[in-house]
Amino acid sequence: MTKRAVEGKSCQGDKCINGYARLKGYWEDSKGTYSTFPLVKNKLWIGISNAHAVRWKSKTLLPDTPPYTRNPYVDADKLTCRLMGYETIEHKETKSIASGKDCCQITREKDMLTFTLESDTTIVIPTGNITVHNNQTGESHEAGVRLMLTPKQTVQTLNLQSVMSRDEHCIITILSESYFCTLFPDDEFLNT
Repeated sequence: MTKRAVEGKSCQGDKCINGYARLKGYWEDSKGTYSTFPLVKNKLWIGISNAHAVRWKSKTLLPDTPPYTRNPYVDADKLTCRLMGYETIEHKETKSIASGKDCCQITREKDMLTFTLESDTTIVIPTGNITVHNNQTGESHEAGVRLMLTPKQTVQTLNLQSVMSRDEHCIITILSESYFCTLFPDDEFLNT
């Protein structure tokens, strides 16, 4: 792969991203003293979204198979998001959020997020707390959505397609917690 690769010892791009990148000529040497992160930094959210889509497709095609035996299966995006301070919300998943007495749940069903109040106090999700990031350009914008959960109106919904396009992903900050949601690139992932 590189000039200093030992004969028969390189992975030929079959086992690691650095081997694949060197094989394709994306970079010459990734095992030296320089970090490879600057080379992929601007592709981070694309990779997270792609991993999310691969996991969903694997889950859809092999629903009764444990994740550790599926091929393909990846959840590095969940770890990456956690390291960056985000919690992922996948299809048919519910997350509970609590801050003192304030408590609510976020449930994801296809492209819809449902916010459900679980406490007796009103919770307001201000306009600036839902941000949409474009995977292709790296730009972001506020979704312009404000939600209010009250004891009389305990449920609010948000259609992700109304605030983002297919090449974007959504970051939602609620009660000091950050959540990452992505739309899938193809509707076939959502046909369950």
